[in-house]
Amino acid sequence: MSLEERVGETKPVKIEGPYRDNSGLYVGYGSIVMGNVRLGNNVIIGNGTYIISENSRVVIGDGVEIGDNNVIKVRDYAPENKDRDIFIGDGTITKVGVVLENGVILGERNYIGDYCVFGRNIMIGDENRFNQLSNISKNVKIGNKNTFYACTIGSAPQGQVHEDEGTSVEIGNENLFREGLVINRGSRLMGIDGKTKIGNRNKIFSQTHIGHDCIIGDDNEIVSGTFLGGHVIIENRVRISGMCGAQQFVHVGDCAFVGGMVGLEKNVLPYSRIEGRPTGLHGINFKRLEKLYPDENKFREVYGELKRVFRIVTDKNIDDKTLAVKIRELASEHAIIIADFIDKLKRNKRVYRFRHESREE
Repeated sequence: MSLEERVGETKPVKIEGPYRDNSGLYVGYGSIVMGNVRLGNNVIIGNGTYIISENSRVVIGDGVEIGDNNVIKVRDYAPENKDRDIFIGDGTITKVGVVLENGVILGERNYIGDYCVFGRNIMIGDENRFNQLSNISKNVKIGNKNTFYACTIGSAPQGQVHEDEGTSVEIGNENLFREGLVINRGSRLMGIDGKTKIGNRNKIFSQTHIGHDCIIGDDNEIVSGTFLGGHVIIENRVRISGMCGAQQFVHVGDCAFVGGMVGLEKNVLPYSRIEGRPTGLHGINFKRLEKLYPDENKFREVYGELKRVFRIVTDKNIDDKTLAVKIRELASEHAIIIADFIDKLKRNKRVYRFRHESREE
């Protein structure tokens, strides 16, 4: 049963710390709890914290620990903030200097570190960990068991022409986000649905920027210093090495590998290995294949299929327009996967095909 379904009556309260009652509620020195607030059992509120609501509600579950100098405040005077409640689920811990604004919903057993800030309209699942200085800006939906280190999620698109009001970020489960990471909200200009989306079990390391309207699939590893322009798509089980960049609308297929300090201007075929300066196709990502197919016979079968595909890919007598047709003639499972990838490319249809590709191609 969700926290919202379990919420009982909220009634006006005014508590000034220090205060203690027989439900296990403790309010520390200099703290104020005032307005339409529901307090669960065994709630501990530190010193100098403000929990204030007006027409909306602040609902705090059982076993919640709120640290010193938190600000949990529903500002009802602005029309966009009207009826945006704050919910804090059972067993959640907030540390020093945490700020929660209108429309923040925290599930159960979340940990919010020192000086984290949560803006308007944030929905968070269970068992997430936000280490100190994490900034969840606005219009963000987060699943379960994610870990954040001093990163910024849901900031506005970094472009003057992009309209971002009402756009959002959606994040799945069990992702790792390291220090200095920035993920922008989607945009209304050219955006399909105005959402930037991150899937499940991704590891995205420090000083990485994920631009507006990007889509990141599952089980990817994006190493430090990578910059993804707007509308970039990274599918599943991809590794992007450090200090890489991808221009807008680039699409990276399943199980691809991108080497360090590479600048991506074209699309990256599934199972391919892209490296070098100038950037080019350096074969099949056989290391990923070894992990996917530990059985040697299956590995050899799949590797053989892909070798036949990439013979066609690297044939300079076949032009880009007929490439997918030629690959599809092989009729193997992985040939069809790669042909489908090429066919679904939209705005940028170029793909890396050769070891040394000139910028003029």
